[in-house]
Amino acid sequence: MTNSRPDPETAILLMPYEFSHANKAFSLIFLKAKAPASVTETPFGSFLSLTSYLTTQQSRSLRSTLYSRLALLMIRNMVDDSSLMAILHHEDTKSRIRICRQRQPFLPVVTKERKLVEGLIDICVGGIDHNLRRRLDVELYLYATLRYR
Repeated sequence: MTNSRPDPETAILLMPYEFSHANKAFSLIFLKAKAPASVTETPFGSFLSLTSYLTTQQSRSLRSTLYSRLALLMIRNMVDDSSLMAILHHEDTKSRIRICRQRQPFLPVVTKERKLVEGLIDICVGGIDHNLRRRLDVELYLYATLRYR
């Protein structure tokens, strides 16, 4: 019974997904939020780090698949808006992003701050590399293409 419940850390994705889907102002504030003094990652950088882990591990269980899909849909909602995409490219929104390196092939280690869009690209490449040998997730691709027609 406890295996079917989501982890508390992962269930937190439901709230920002709903907010970012319904309100672009939330996404703008989420992208521009600065890191606290004692932390090196911005809130969106932490979200990207979690997304990296989820997309790398998504073929392990149904729960991982669903939460990685939710995180990627949230990113897609942000990328679809041109003003938010401009913020992802901007020099002022740099953050440290931890890319998951638990499975091969390993991406190179980057310890400095970098643009958020660079982290997005690494997450996509890592997710494709780690799940390419698995069965294709047709539902996600159909949902992504049919939603905007």
